[in-house]
Amino acid sequence: MEDNNNLTFQLSQFNAATIGERLMNKDCNSKDDCLNIGECDKSSHKCIFKDIYCSLNNCFQDNGCDISYINNPEPQYLKSCEMNPYIIFETCIKGEKKCKTRYCYSNEQCLSNLCIENKCISNINNPIYYCSNIEKKIFKDEMVEFSCTLNYRERCNENNVCNSKNCGILKNSSSNETVCLEPNTTYINILAGLVTYTVVIVSIVLIYGFYKRNFYKRNRRTK
Repeated sequence: MEDNNNLTFQLSQFNAATIGERLMNKDCNSKDDCLNIGECDKSSHKCIFKDIYCSLNNCFQDNGCDISYINNPEPQYLKSCEMNPYIIFETCIKGEKKCKTRYCYSNEQCLSNLCIENKCISNINNPIYYCSNIEKKIFKDEMVEFSCTLNYRERCNENNVCNSKNCGILKNSSSNETVCLEPNTTYINILAGLVTYTVVIVSIVLIYGFYKRNFYKRNRRTK
């Protein structure tokens, strides 16, 4: 296994175009082999990398705190460290009135490198990508080839370039531009959810019935 140079690896030195070559098919025996930003999958002996956001300038990993993507940036829902971000991943489309991000005070504070009226704005010249080798599935996440796909509200021309696999016109938008939207809730997703819910309920009923029968059997033996 090649030398990882874990101590000198700096994610911010890479960008959306260069990060894939560094993290693709990374072998590992333990978490220590994954450059301090990933986990080691014990079955495949490959590093798992997720929650990495890249622009054309640099990359950062979401730390759930001051370097992060926040879906609902309303102050009452934020942790104290999220309220004073170092880098903001979320963006709005320019002119989108109802959209909010955490407050920015300079372009440098936004991964998109564009801060307008204290909001981070998606930048056609510096789009944000979500990079990972994990694909979220209904029942279990699946390891795939490491790739970077466009994040929410980035301009797109087809579904496959979006992390959400959903490219379309933003609801209530005055623009006809197509952007990456949130994932579609499909019939298959709903059906799978119902099946999962049914299996859980049936399992609980069966377990309850099993213990109930055993309880009555023990009571009859003691009488």
